[in-house]
This record gives sequence, C-alpha cells and structure tokens, in this order.
Amino acid sequence: GTELTVRCGVIVPDQFTVLSSLSEAGGASWFEVSDPTPGSSLTSWYSVGASPVVAVTSEAEVGDALTAIGESVAAHSDRAAGPKPKPSGEP
Repeated sequence: GTELTVRCGVIVPDQFTVLSSLSEAGGASWFEVSDPTPGSSLTSWYSVGASPVVAVTSEAEVGDALTAIGESVAAHSDRAAGPKPKPSGEP
C-alpha cells in the first residue's frame, strides 16, 4: 500500500493565496505543496475548503487515498470556518 501521513487540525502554509491552484478530491478542496528540499519527493495536500484543516503527506501518488480522506473531511467539517487564502504577494 501507499505510505502516507495524515494530520488533522494543521495550519495552512503561507503559500496558500488567492492565486493558488486547488484540486478537488472526495468532495474536498485540496492545496498541494511539494517539498523544495533537493532529493525530496514529498508532497503535502491541505484540505482548505473547511475546518479543521487536514494534511496528507506522501512520496507516492495518493489519488484514491486522497479521495477517501476527502469524503470524510467533507462529511465531518465546517465549510464556513475554512481557512481564507492570503492576498497575492502578502508575506
């Protein structure tokens, strides 16, 4: 199986801005961040459409797992309390 780490109640990274591209999986909106460390193949996806924010991190393709986790996130979260993206260019 695919090894992944799932964390709940995380803070969305500063890279999440109004210009960020989002993906949809399992009824949840996801923001993808790749680790810039040379030699690293880790990628993290953050559920940004509701609260609490869930982060999924893996070195592998997590399509099916992200869909399953997204279904749970969509069913058990508060869409009105989701994180708001930063304006573009804000530090």
